[in-house]
Amino acid sequence: MESFRNIPLWIKQLRSYCNPDVSIFLVGAKCDLEENREVANQDIQYLMKEYDISYYIETSAKTGFNSTKLFLDIVKIMYDNFLAYKEKGSKSIYSKNSSSIHIYDKKQEKFSTLSKNNSNNGQTEVDKSKSSCCCRNQS
Repeated sequence: MESFRNIPLWIKQLRSYCNPDVSIFLVGAKCDLEENREVANQDIQYLMKEYDISYYIETSAKTGFNSTKLFLDIVKIMYDNFLAYKEKGSKSIYSKNSSSIHIYDKKQEKFSTLSKNNSNNGQTEVDKSKSSCCCRNQS
């Protein structure tokens, strides 16, 4: 129950440090222990609505229930999000608390990292050492 109570704080931190469009996956663990359930379904539904969470799944590491489904769903959603960014052309992926911005360039089919360089009076420059997404073949 303590983890469930901490979710609002974790979401607030996540949204302040990550891209505002970050996908959030709410996962209920130990579903094999239904008789020890501490969080009611209505509390989960309220949390999902309150924090705009569209994905929830219950899993069991002990039995393996829904474990594979969870990981496959994460990969599918991440891939769909990547394609959506790619379709929009050049799309900025940034954190407001970070000193760098990652931009996908559709024409060049790669990500570039723009960083604020303190020695350059705050001017933006491209860090070419980080010019490819880790998920794609590096040229």
